[in-house]
Amino acid sequence: LAVLQSMFYTGEAVRDKSAAARKGLIAVINTVGSKASQIYMAIQATQRIAKWGLTDSLPIRFTSNHFCLGETWMKPYISMLLLSIAKDVRLRTKFHMGSFLECKYELGAYGIPVKLLPFDGDGNPNTAVLQEHTAYIRSVEQDNWDEYDNAKPEAAIHYPQKTDVVMGRGWSYQNWHGNLRLVEFLQREKPTYDDAPSRMEKTLVTAALVVRLRKSGVRFLKRDASGMYWNLVDETASRHKVAMSIRNIGRKSKPP
Repeated sequence: LAVLQSMFYTGEAVRDKSAAARKGLIAVINTVGSKASQIYMAIQATQRIAKWGLTDSLPIRFTSNHFCLGETWMKPYISMLLLSIAKDVRLRTKFHMGSFLECKYELGAYGIPVKLLPFDGDGNPNTAVLQEHTAYIRSVEQDNWDEYDNAKPEAAIHYPQKTDVVMGRGWSYQNWHGNLRLVEFLQREKPTYDDAPSRMEKTLVTAALVVRLRKSGVRFLKRDASGMYWNLVDETASRHKVAMSIRNIGRKSKPP
């Protein structure tokens, strides 16, 4: 997860740069001086990311991956590992063995500007470069948030809480915390709804249920047209949601 997060944040930080978008990024993973178990975990994480196709969800394209390994005895294991990786990823993945200085020379042979790498001459992290990079990523995140927040209508909501009921179709809506709690609540109130003799009285029952839910802090929300924000729906839409949900409980409980 940490590997995927670092890849995502790096891609997010440079996605607006035309050169990066056109040529892609080169990933350099330096494990010189690390324990064998840490090296294995890093390689295994990269293998899983490639196997599951998670790189397709990143906002940038990685053109090649370079691993710097200080343990030369791992070479036969690396050869076996490469056979388990998809061919398109395998062709773009290179492993460099030896000291960090030797790895730097090999990286330079591939045209990688080693002076830009956040490591000193011994392969240790250069904290000044890392801090500068972290500060840059945070500034990009803050700019994106400010742009989002300034465009948000005053009455709009950033994201729903666990107690909120969200309106929409699909698995993600049906299994939202607030929607599941709504179903549990309506299952307890279903006998009252079923005992109502007329359609008008059933409407009054659902309206009363909406009032009770709102008093308990439940909000009924729906995404706006942009898909970026959430808005409160009116009383009628809330009652329709409750009525539809309570009727669906009855349909699901009937035998096939």
